[in-house]
Amino acid sequence: MAGDTAHGGLQLALRSRSMFEALDLGTRLAWREWPGLLRVYAPVALFVALIALASGLLSSWAPWIVVWFCKPWLDRVLLHFYARRAFAQPCTLADVLTGPVLFSPRLWPQLLAARLSPWRAMVQPVMQLEGLRGPALAARKKVLLGGCRGAAAMAQLAWAHLEAWLACALAIAYFWADPFSPMSQLIRWMSSEEGSAPVVLASCQVVAALVLEPLSLAGGFMMYLNRRVTLESWDIEQEVRDAFAA
Repeated sequence: MAGDTAHGGLQLALRSRSMFEALDLGTRLAWREWPGLLRVYAPVALFVALIALASGLLSSWAPWIVVWFCKPWLDRVLLHFYARRAFAQPCTLADVLTGPVLFSPRLWPQLLAARLSPWRAMVQPVMQLEGLRGPALAARKKVLLGGCRGAAAMAQLAWAHLEAWLACALAIAYFWADPFSPMSQLIRWMSSEEGSAPVVLASCQVVAALVLEPLSLAGGFMMYLNRRVTLESWDIEQEVRDAFAA
């Protein structure tokens, strides 16, 4: 990853890499851009978190389901931010709230399709940045995923496991914070439907999902860029700029 440009953004060295090297570059992009990312992503993530936690009044599983379904919606915010910052373009919360990123008549079918995809993070840019639909979208996905479906699916599965482990770690840390709670009661507490357990577990699930999603999407975005560089062997910077200018 090269240094800052004159506009204060990132200048990426677009060259052919292994898919997992591209994934690592994506996480570095997320970490380096985290101050601006928080300003854009945190308000939207907080909105989803509040809805998810409120749904816990209906069922202990409801918060997890809400966040699970809303991830592609959050990914649109993240992808909009990363695509702009990767090519040194500014991005603000107003850009997200006033544009078609979060609100579009054709958005919900796209969100459902993305949610059911085992390689969502990598193919999200095809729908959002390239704007393809129907047979053209299916054909484009087939080309981009050719030979790397396994890597894309493994990356998404790895992030899902990390999310589960982080949620468990947060819940255990909360339990350990009480010096009068013996470890022998941990499993009983976590499986209880009464007391603080449902609220704590739901909160841990929501926090884990919302914290790791920016890293997951950044990795998928860089895998997408890497695949385009490998297939097309040309610099796509100007095309991405034109997509935002349209």
